[in-house]
Amino acid sequence: MIGGIYTGIFTPTEDAAVGAVGTGLLAWLNGDLHGNRLREPFEATASGTAMVFMIVIGAAAYNTFLALSQLPQETAGWVGTLGLSPYAILWAILMFYLVFGCVMDSLSMILLTIPIFFPMISGLDFGPTPEETAIRFGIPVLFPTIPLFVMRLLHDPTARHRPGLHEPQPRLRHTAARRGGRGAAAGGAGPGCHAFDTAALYGFGSNETLAGQVLAPHRDRFVLASKCRMQGVDGKRVIDGRPQTIQASVDASLQRLRTDRIDLLYLQRWDKTVPIEDSVGAMADLVRAGKLRQLGLSEVAARTLRKAHAVHPISAVQAEYSLWTREAKIAVLDTCREIGAAFVGFSPLARAYLTGTLRDPATLEPKDIRRGMPRFEAETYAKNLALLPAYEALAREAGCTPAQLALAWLLVRGEHIVPIPGTRSRVHLRKNLGAWDVTLKADQMARLDALINQRSVSGPRYNAATTAEIDTELF
Repeated sequence: MIGGIYTGIFTPTEDAAVGAVGTGLLAWLNGDLHGNRLREPFEATASGTAMVFMIVIGAAAYNTFLALSQLPQETAGWVGTLGLSPYAILWAILMFYLVFGCVMDSLSMILLTIPIFFPMISGLDFGPTPEETAIRFGIPVLFPTIPLFVMRLLHDPTARHRPGLHEPQPRLRHTAARRGGRGAAAGGAGPGCHAFDTAALYGFGSNETLAGQVLAPHRDRFVLASKCRMQGVDGKRVIDGRPQTIQASVDASLQRLRTDRIDLLYLQRWDKTVPIEDSVGAMADLVRAGKLRQLGLSEVAARTLRKAHAVHPISAVQAEYSLWTREAKIAVLDTCREIGAAFVGFSPLARAYLTGTLRDPATLEPKDIRRGMPRFEAETYAKNLALLPAYEALAREAGCTPAQLALAWLLVRGEHIVPIPGTRSRVHLRKNLGAWDVTLKADQMARLDALINQRSVSGPRYNAATTAEIDTELF
């Protein structure tokens, strides 16, 4: 509303009130409907700059438009050249906003057309003519939105739409690591990120607690996913797929997440001592109880997926998938497509290998899980590093970062494939979202496939003990 008052000062006195109300309405819609409240100093500065930009440009455009509308037709500049009246131009911009709002699912854009449409179609007589009424009421509301519209696209080029229940898996998701996760989660709660993934196992529940603290105010704006079966008990990792354990684990997760339902719950790996039908049956009971909305599985073979799907529809399967880990393409990817489930590929950046930032695994923290993975052993990793120079050259050719290249490769593998990169950094999160705008040519895809694949990468994915624990097909 403050922005509206300033806009009103810049506009002719007779329209100051309308300008104030119009821009105030815009600020309210942009702030409250999209939840873009100021939480960080940088965001506050950026939003303040945007408001000043909106006020100055919107007011200048408004006064210019009015001045042109009052000139004789033959000297009205571009208005006269086009042979369009201000009324016709207003209609054209209005219709663009309405169509854009519907196509892009932007509620604020649709609602902004209401105060303009109303006097145009109602015949209200607030001016000498209906056209004058529309201009008097429409322009103060419409023009300040133009620079904001441009800045929204520049700020959030990847926010194509906001998912609903019919679309449980958006095309790009993020999961935040425990350390630094608060900043990443808070950043992801803004434009461009519409789903969050966590698990009872991560930090033995502390990651869910962090997610609940940061994301609770935004709960209705995104899809929340978590995982059960693997969890921490007395400081130790426990694998337990019994129905009673799953029910207790979900209740604990709901409390930590500060919510009354989890949109998507995965069974994190299959406890081979318990029939998959029993574990999924317990999860289905929680769906009927309203605590869960949809079910998923993690790291299972196609045959296990089919058994589970026969008990209750499986909406998503999560497994590792990247240029250097491709076991999913043996059978699970096709099975997911067949049953209509999304495939959520975790570690799409190959646990930092494909970012090009991890040059020496000896720098990893003592408790980093990669220290126990064969591919990150010193001798093996040195062989894998030899593939990176050609990979980084491909990223430069595509005009993107190495991380964006890895994500872009996944995004074109299939409409049902969803990469889920983990990050501790808000900066990395924003850069990862830029993968959506990377376009790879057919020859670039072919060179990527030939460069890094299951034959060219050295070392198995897991050690023997972990490999025996999971239920996935192997090359």
